[in-house]
Amino acid sequence: MQLNSAPPLLDDFGFRAAMEHYLKGALASTDMGFDVQFPDDPGLSVQQLNQLFRIVQEACTNTMRHAQAQQIEITGTLVAGGLEVRVEDDGRGFARADIRPGALGLAGMEERAALMGAQLQVGARTGGGTQIVIRIAHGPQAQEHMA
Repeated sequence: MQLNSAPPLLDDFGFRAAMEHYLKGALASTDMGFDVQFPDDPGLSVQQLNQLFRIVQEACTNTMRHAQAQQIEITGTLVAGGLEVRVEDDGRGFARADIRPGALGLAGMEERAALMGAQLQVGARTGGGTQIVIRIAHGPQAQEHMA
């Protein structure tokens, strides 16, 4: 797993612009829409932003491949002690029990989250679809994971 392979837009323009650029290209041949809301200064290191980008990118790839969704929403919110990022779709949803053993996408997301000391939750979204929540702590304990 490449730890430092950040897309150039991420370094130059930030998470929101990089994710919007990725989604415009990835969804160009579909009818799927997207919305990205993300703070200008999320308080994360470059390494954390890189890992977060890759987690969200994989979540979106899974949505495109499996969810039969019409919309992807990515929302980053500053909360006490850190950042909470939600990736939600309006697709058919799934149960964790339905995930194939050895499913690399979800395993990679979990590994990246663990590397940066984040919590990752995957589950059904109220009203249908899937919701992925990534909670990233700010402060010294979070930085220890990225050293």
